[in-house]
Amino acid sequence: MKLYSHPFSSYSQKVLIALYENGTPFDYRDLEESAAKAELAALWPLKRFPVLVDGERTILEATTIIEHLQLHHPGRVRLIPDGSAGIEVRMLDRIFDNYVMTPMQKIVGNQLRAEGDRDAHGVLEARGALDKIYAWLDEHLAGRIWASGANFTLADCAAAPSLFYADWAHEIPSAHGNLRAYRARLLARASVTRAVDEARPYRQYFPLGAPNRD
Repeated sequence: MKLYSHPFSSYSQKVLIALYENGTPFDYRDLEESAAKAELAALWPLKRFPVLVDGERTILEATTIIEHLQLHHPGRVRLIPDGSAGIEVRMLDRIFDNYVMTPMQKIVGNQLRAEGDRDAHGVLEARGALDKIYAWLDEHLAGRIWASGANFTLADCAAAPSLFYADWAHEIPSAHGNLRAYRARLLARASVTRAVDEARPYRQYFPLGAPNRD
């Protein structure tokens, strides 16, 4: 398999965590390299990533890639359980992507614009959205080790990069002890630690300025 991704990309890290959880072998096509960029452009005209190539199949979107890995390259860690537990895991995956990752990226993306093109109102909306989801997640995580309970799942693969970067863009308040502790547990897990460490050389890419922590 070939994975087209970038170490500093949040959605790339989501897939990398899933791969590292099960020690799944793959060819890392690092998009810092011009050859990998050219290959990606030939595969997918939007050039969004991560993209997985597995034989004749080209799989787009991080969640779909992880679904594909479980179906075709299962490992010791089952990231998407069957039945109703799987429904909750998928729901939480969408919550982290849509309600943590998306507003975080709006704040970060706004900083990349020319000053005259920036959207101050949109950033305020994004910060307000993060405040609301932080409060919801803090309550949801009470008594839980991982997002869906005792087992590390797809939801935690989504949570790790989204909360990692969201806390840089809009810090999780100290009052949300459950959420802050959960983020710390994520960062201490070996698969997440590896993804974070691989991205360290690119922290200068964070347009708000990476904090001196994590």
